Amino acid sequence: MKKLSILLFAVPSLYFAQLATPQGQLQTTTNPETGNIGIGTTSPDQKLVVNFNNEPKTIKFYQPVLNSNPAYSLASSLMFTWYNENTDIGMIRGGDKDILGLGFRINGQEKMRLNYNGNVGIGTSSPQAKLNIYGAHGDTNLLLHSIGNGTDVPAYLNLWASEPGMTYTGTGIGNNIKHWNGSTPFSRFNNTRGGSYIRLLENQILFTTVDASGKYAQALNIAADGNVAVSNKLEAKEIKVTTTPTADFVFEDTYQLPDLESVEKHIKEKKHLPEIASAAEMQKEGVNIGEFQIKLLQKIEELTLYSIEQNKQNKELFRTVEKQQEQIKNLEKNIQQSTNTK
Repeated sequence: MKKLSILLFAVPSLYFAQLATPQGQLQTTTNPETGNIGIGTTSPDQKLVVNFNNEPKTIKFYQPVLNSNPAYSLASSLMFTWYNENTDIGMIRGGDKDILGLGFRINGQEKMRLNYNGNVGIGTSSPQAKLNIYGAHGDTNLLLHSIGNGTDVPAYLNLWASEPGMTYTGTGIGNNIKHWNGSTPFSRFNNTRGGSYIRLLENQILFTTVDASGKYAQALNIAADGNVAVSNKLEAKEIKVTTTPTADFVFEDTYQLPDLESVEKHIKEKKHLPEIASAAEMQKEGVNIGEFQIKLLQKIEELTLYSIEQNKQNKELFRTVEKQQEQIKNLEKNIQQSTNTK
């Protein structure tokens, strides 16, 4: 009777089972005291321990195909769920009743989905591209890390529902964006340790510079109509202004050349040439280089006509003076002869 009692006490401590496999029998163990289950081991120290014993490390869950279409071959999904007081705090789900895929849920909400076509969705269960990220305002961003000289250098790429739209923020040597075509940079935005930036807006492109003190300056503005505004000096080796009208109308026979008396009167009253803006107006409104050059050319051509007319008058005056000098000489000669005869 004593031997029987010892045997009855020992039996509940472990349960053994034999499972048939293509390679033979597989031993499983259940410990009712710990609740641990072992497959291929008699001493499971965790809730589930699988000892493969150098066999291929694969666990397969199989369900018969209920549809001939391979994209819709599962009748229901396979789920691994973590519960906390009847709430699924985490879940990995493979496929569903409609389509193959892999989904990841946290706190009852799906956070990531891998579809049968290879599309990955973060924040969306229906990704429309190979990587589809969906988030709230200011929450859609990527964080990339690069370790160069031993320092962890993060870079953020943010998408916004409103302005500025997309931002790229980095803490490395420079926030540089390059588009490569083979081994050649196709387009590039370089910013080495500076705060200057370019804003591509709906109706304009803004170039903003930031100096060492943090002062912002709107350096360049390109409007939708092609007009360019520069806030400071512009230095160039050559500037070509193309415009249709010229000042050659001054040389037409019908052109009324202003008389110098009216020009003199205008200068005395206005302190600037006719048809030329005053210094105060130029300072306030600026100067249209093309129009200003034409006006200057007009005044040069008018001055040329004045010079030509003055040259004609000078020649006529010279001939008159020569004629008078000849007459004076003849008169003096006649007087001399008359004096000698007396």
